[in-house]
Amino acid sequence: LCCHGLRFLWLEHCKDTGNNDTDGARMEEDVRRCFQRLWVLVVRHTKWDQILSAQMLDLMTQLRELIVMGAQGWDMGLLHGRLPNIRKLRITKSRVSCSTCSEEDLFSEMNKMELLDFSRNSTYSPMKTLFGPGAISNSSCLETVIVDGSIGGLEHICFSGCSKLKNLFLRGWTMWNLRTLDISGTTVKILNLTATTIIQSLDELYLLGCENLCAITWSP
Repeated sequence: LCCHGLRFLWLEHCKDTGNNDTDGARMEEDVRRCFQRLWVLVVRHTKWDQILSAQMLDLMTQLRELIVMGAQGWDMGLLHGRLPNIRKLRITKSRVSCSTCSEEDLFSEMNKMELLDFSRNSTYSPMKTLFGPGAISNSSCLETVIVDGSIGGLEHICFSGCSKLKNLFLRGWTMWNLRTLDISGTTVKILNLTATTIIQSLDELYLLGCENLCAITWSP
């Protein structure tokens, strides 16, 4: 309750017991002070839904890194318009949805984000598109994207306008239903598609303005 200067918080296998003898108003103020100053938050296999609620995310204005692993039933749409200073966002091995905002807008305001890791996730509602922050704003610090073994229903991936994107890792079953891949205007040197299990539905590949592109490697 007195950790007002806390910068790094790791929660693993935690749950809300519902037992709290502390004064409610004081507790709320302590929580507010703590999360307003956080730089790094790690939430792994934790059954405390409030920790990633809209109310809590609104407090995390200084957060630079968020790592979520093993979340169940979390609506990622709550991220939209929040975490303005996020640099690294890792959502892995979770069951998620995106119902409170459009998928195209999900990361649209995270222009300071440098790394996006979206690996080994599943969804309980169809998620067909994954857009980078530069796809709409044309202003992005994104350098590395990892989409590994996630949601086989993805049909469109777009990182157009992410002018600093140089590392793109697409692996596993991610490409099963992929129809459109757009990395126009990025600094990717090698588009490596050999690590994907199968690519059978790709209709459109956009590479406009990829002046640093040297090679495209494709699986047999």
